Amino acid sequence: MNKKLRLAIAICFFVGAFMFVFMKEYLYAVAFMIVGGVYLYKGVR
Repeated sequence: MNKKLRLAIAICFFVGAFMFVFMKEYLYAVAFMIVGGVYLYKGVR
């Protein structure tokens, strides 16, 4: 997978996580942050 695509997916997951925090759905927010972090780690590496 392309590095730029992984970074874009990671940003989308982080935006989704902040939306879940705003709605007070913390379990989904943590899940989105973990998935976004994995994509960010693989995108930078």
